[in-house]
Amino acid sequence: HYWSLSIEEQFYFVWPWLMLGLLLIGRRLRFWRPEHARPVAGVAIAAISVVSLWLAFVQTTSNPTVAYFSTFVRAWELGLGALVAIAAQPLARRDPRLRLVVALVGLLGVLVSLCVVRSSPGFPAPWALLPTLSTAAVLGAGPGLTSRLLLPLTNPVSQYLGKISYS
Repeated sequence: HYWSLSIEEQFYFVWPWLMLGLLLIGRRLRFWRPEHARPVAGVAIAAISVVSLWLAFVQTTSNPTVAYFSTFVRAWELGLGALVAIAAQPLARRDPRLRLVVALVGLLGVLVSLCVVRSSPGFPAPWALLPTLSTAAVLGAGPGLTSRLLLPLTNPVSQYLGKISYS
């Protein structure tokens, strides 16, 4: 199970250097301002993620083993998380009712993916889209939502397991 950690570590090693290089290039341009950093990083992340997702579709059909284990093929999943992080601040200012709907749709998508996503042909593309986009919706809805409908995520047991699981 260490392969997922190796993909993450490769991604975390390359991603900051890529973003730093992009920002350093941007700073050399005359029209560059600090407020350009977030949108430029977002566009770069989105472009890389789209290429990675396309590669996931291609590799899943031609060589599923490579598709499953390849950092390049799986980068779109981590890129989606990076896009959520970039968009999180503006999303957190949205109407709490809309955020709750987004979180519930995401939670429902995660639960549905437990039943419909197969480990056989079609993974990581297209089958990884459902749980990945659903998780992004839950994370994108942001913190601070209160509703009994979110009890699977907000109860003390889930929060404790979440706090200790990553470390």
